[in-house]
Amino acid sequence: MKTLFAILGMAMLAACASTPSRTLLALSKFDLLTADYAQIGARIEHPSGVEIRPGDAMVIVRVAREDGERMEATLPLTATVQAAASDPDRTVTDFTMAPTEIAQIEAFRAGAEAWEANGHEIHGSVTVSVKGCKSGTLPEGPLLASVQLKLTDETGYLPLRDGVDLRDLAKAHQGAAGVDSCSDS
Repeated sequence: MKTLFAILGMAMLAACASTPSRTLLALSKFDLLTADYAQIGARIEHPSGVEIRPGDAMVIVRVAREDGERMEATLPLTATVQAAASDPDRTVTDFTMAPTEIAQIEAFRAGAEAWEANGHEIHGSVTVSVKGCKSGTLPEGPLLASVQLKLTDETGYLPLRDGVDLRDLAKAHQGAAGVDSCSDS
């Protein structure tokens, strides 16, 4: 399926001066090795004519050692709630990891813990990636989306990106002039 948008969550934060300080603070305390992945989630508010289908949202976890060896796990997210936003032309979709994905990340985490136990210095990152397609009529002009990230139940959803223009992202990632229809993919 062709990508309408790819919102790269935590990987873009360092360069994103518009990320609220409370989100940056929560991310600075986030530990890949101790996180409860059952609590991690994402919330996307997007135009109603954009569809995010099963398999379109994922978390990508990467860990690297000081010697350059790397591990990566790509875990699909499951849409748990889809509701109308306060604006009738917008939709809010919440995503979490399915239990099978949590089991996979636990195995990944065990590998990273073994590296650390063997004296390796490790660094990691988590990326939220979402793609979608046009399922209905879209308005002219910018197609704005907002992304929130939930690291724990305690932090709740933290603003990550607001006002992301999906048309601009589609052009940047595909070199296309428009937004792909779901029926084209």
